Amino acid sequence: TDAILKGLTIKNGYAYKGGGIYADNSSPTIENCIIKDNQAYATWGEWNERGGGGIQLNNSSSILNDLIIYDNHSAVNGGAVFVAGNENNFSKTVQIINTKIFGNTAGDHGGGIGAFYASLEINNTVINNNNSDAEGVAYYSYKSQIIMENCLIYENNKDDTPNGTRSVYFDYDGAQIINTSIINNDDGVFTNGEYSHGSSFTFTNCILWNRDYDILIAQDTLNPNTTIPTITYSIIKTGYIGTGNIKLNPLFVDATNGDYRLTNYSPAIGAGTTTGAPTTDIDGNVRPNPDGSNPDMGAYESSLGVYIP
Repeated sequence: TDAILKGLTIKNGYAYKGGGIYADNSSPTIENCIIKDNQAYATWGEWNERGGGGIQLNNSSSILNDLIIYDNHSAVNGGAVFVAGNENNFSKTVQIINTKIFGNTAGDHGGGIGAFYASLEINNTVINNNNSDAEGVAYYSYKSQIIMENCLIYENNKDDTPNGTRSVYFDYDGAQIINTSIINNDDGVFTNGEYSHGSSFTFTNCILWNRDYDILIAQDTLNPNTTIPTITYSIIKTGYIGTGNIKLNPLFVDATNGDYRLTNYSPAIGAGTTTGAPTTDIDGNVRPNPDGSNPDMGAYESSLGVYIP
């Protein structure tokens, strides 16, 4: 199905899966919609039948564009959005673009977004103030192919839930994270994977600046089969060995009030690489700016080519 849902508010849904919207083997385009106060109540069944407080997509190539998804709940996975595909078949890709995801909760994985065996691209999207009772307070994916670009993930907190940890969790994925800011969460990124399973995790031009750790590897790092994340041209508060990495304060405009643009004094300005960098930032500003300079680290591009020391 190539249905288009546009300009709607979908609220107060209550369903076994996909509390607000459920698409199975179909690919609707959903744009300029508000998805709020929906609930998926399934607590048992197959893994792909338990999720999506706001939206669940199974075997889909849907485009979710310019959405506001908030205050939804899933009893299991994906408080806002749950994407499920087929193991080892990534022929269908879901795109999430220019979307705000906040205030959602999950009883298990992925307070904001959950993905299992999925191909998923997330661009220019803000994920904040979500919660879950298990791993992936903001985001969780398992054995999926992920591209995340120009995203801001901040202030996702576990609210003292004992198992609600690891704000962003990549579990046996192939994940490429580019010009993304993961900031002021209770904890940062958790990776779990082995080379023999095809897992890979690359971070380029990112800012990881959280209250606890910024990057944590689940497997034994001395095991040669453990997938070690490749991080380059990024700011990591706790430090990480990689080309172009630094651990200096990124000097945001007003982090207290959620403004994570860069001040003119930020060491993130002009410190990224053009290789693989998007041509615009999260707000649609040209990247790099000015032309001929190096891009900034993080989701936002400043107007300067180099920072003011």
